[in-house]
Amino acid sequence: PLFELFSQHAPPPHGGGPEAGRELELAFLVRCAPYVEAARQRLAAAGARADLPAPRRWELLCTLLDAQRRVGDEAGMRATLDALEALAHAPGEADRDLLERWRTLLERPAQYEPAWSGEDVLWSRVRTLELLGRDEEAFWLLVPFFNRLLAEATPQAPAAAEDLLARARQLSTSPAAREDVAKMTARLRHRQEAERAEQGWPEDRVAAQLRAGRSLRVLFVGGNETQARHQAALRAA
Repeated sequence: PLFELFSQHAPPPHGGGPEAGRELELAFLVRCAPYVEAARQRLAAAGARADLPAPRRWELLCTLLDAQRRVGDEAGMRATLDALEALAHAPGEADRDLLERWRTLLERPAQYEPAWSGEDVLWSRVRTLELLGRDEEAFWLLVPFFNRLLAEATPQAPAAAEDLLARARQLSTSPAAREDVAKMTARLRHRQEAERAEQGWPEDRVAAQLRAGRSLRVLFVGGNETQARHQAALRAA
């Protein structure tokens, strides 16, 4: 009832002008957030206001995240975590301070579970360390995840490991990291070759059929002049 009554009236200046009125409103929203969904929605809108300083928006969003965690609002937590990440990663006067706050938040699973997965957190931590100029730390975060991917028996694991390896290669600034990248590459190629030998790749089977006299037809959908220029080379190939 107090929140409904408050929502019907603009907060009074309270002797301090519009700024004081706005702070009164925000303080009331913070108090109501653990109990009222509408207050959480308005707090989320306040956290997106460009006219508020970034550190103040950060405080409001952290308060909102805590309220959402108390009531088990996973969808709301995901949206707030996304907003905090965007705020931390955006360039600005307080960017380094917010990056450090974000890095600290991600070191405490209670702050983001169960809304974010371990993989979500990993990539955000890697990007945060990159922005802080700490590529070496970011690289070593990727190594255990790469090892888990190689241990997986799923068909998509090698492709995911290939993507992760490309990112790790960009972050390998020290001799030790570059040496580890070479080992990771060798291990991935070994698994790929083992799977190829065990299962046979589709293109190998196609090549065998072509050698046996089967024909291959490539269908163009559309057939404009740009495509037609490639027709002779494609037929030859």
